Amino acid sequence: MMTGIRRILSFIALMILPSVLFAQDHDLCFWNAVSLKKDVSERWTVGIRTEHRSFNNVSKTQQYYIRPLVEYEILPWMKATMQSDFAWMHSGFNIRLFPQVVFSYKNSGFDLSLRQRLQATWKQPDNSWGFLFRTKAQIRYRIPKTPISPLVAVEPFYMSEFVRTRYHAGVSVSVTKSLSILIQYVYQDHYNKRVDDNVVWLTFNVKL
Repeated sequence: MMTGIRRILSFIALMILPSVLFAQDHDLCFWNAVSLKKDVSERWTVGIRTEHRSFNNVSKTQQYYIRPLVEYEILPWMKATMQSDFAWMHSGFNIRLFPQVVFSYKNSGFDLSLRQRLQATWKQPDNSWGFLFRTKAQIRYRIPKTPISPLVAVEPFYMSEFVRTRYHAGVSVSVTKSLSILIQYVYQDHYNKRVDDNVVWLTFNVKL
């Protein structure tokens, strides 16, 4: 068990170190979310998520959104999801569409996943569309005989060029059979901006 934890910590350091070394300025952000999901059949799941995000050293609201979703299990190791955000941004109202596919693999101790997501955003006030492709690779380690699962992930955003990358390090805690809490530190490296983000991200996941 200790060997696995040491590997995870080493991976976290390797992911975060390059961005920390080359970053110029930083902003402290706090994101908090509640996610509700319910299985409506053997393969279909519906859900809704709401989230608030602050920025400017936690002094201003960056956005808050409501996200309904529908998920379908194609195979035991592959799921397709359609999500949409109704987002009130500090710059105007946005609608975001997220078709995605998630590939997963589980063994006795580790859960591996690869998420491929297209992000299409209708932006106000300029009434324009923006598109991004996002790939998220995640490793989660299930500590035996405990409700604790540390995880690390990396997620680049790109289309014609790389826009930013998120580096995740966190822990998921199963409180009850239906409730888990995910606490993450996220370093968001913006390639075309002077300021990068240090994010504390708290998510309550409820299985109905």
